[in-house]
Amino acid sequence: MATSVPAPALTVASARAAEACATLRLPADADSLLVLSAMLGENLRLDASAAVTLRRVLRLRDGNPAAARIAARALAAGLDPEGTEASSLLDAVLGVCEGGGERRGQSGEQERREPDPPPRRRGADEAHKTSDQHESHDPGEPGAVDDIARALRSEAQAAKNRYELPTFATAGIEGGWLCFPFEIRIADVDFNGFMRVLYHSGNNKAQKLVADVRFGDQRRLIELHPAGMRYHTDDPAERERFMATFGASMMVSVDDLASGDVSELLAEPMVDSDA
Repeated sequence: MATSVPAPALTVASARAAEACATLRLPADADSLLVLSAMLGENLRLDASAAVTLRRVLRLRDGNPAAARIAARALAAGLDPEGTEASSLLDAVLGVCEGGGERRGQSGEQERREPDPPPRRRGADEAHKTSDQHESHDPGEPGAVDDIARALRSEAQAAKNRYELPTFATAGIEGGWLCFPFEIRIADVDFNGFMRVLYHSGNNKAQKLVADVRFGDQRRLIELHPAGMRYHTDDPAERERFMATFGASMMVSVDDLASGDVSELLAEPMVDSDA
């Protein structure tokens, strides 16, 4: 799956990343935009060697935006993005993103062993019971999106003690990030993917959640925070329905997928980079 970041997000992100790409001697392409945005999202120094490494990981995973985010998370946690531990998480997460461990196309490489899917736990089961009350089975309908968001929050709250991935969590004054795959079922539709969650160090609650959600051959991004939600889809009609339903009563916003994939580049001017 080659990465394609369409305009206008590409235009704005490319303009803001142009100087950094030139300084770091990176091609000014979509892969570099994904890598730089992922590095900014993890508060990593824009180092040429690190950026080249993340590009390499991204290209080996067919330009899947999830690969850049997970590799940057590994680097921020003090791991080698190309090392055994990081590769194992990438295999597990991207296997889930592709639907339960189907092969990721990697030119010239042998097929990796199919990873075992993560177990379903209480969060997903409770979310399924709640979501069955909704009549709509269309994943793009606002009610279904709301169900998915509730299920993701439940999964995030249970995940910190469920997954043995302490090296991917970066502790700090404001808490720490954790990255993990998920599988949930909403109104007879299976959703999977991965999420990055920022936990508060004081109350152990999820403060921010960014989920890369896959179902069938479709993809959405959902950002959840205490003040509301940001929903990313490339379907204009779906964005309109979402805002018509929730816009007047919730702190919500919508955008396309590209805007979520390079959100850090769109949010702020590029910081100084190191050659």
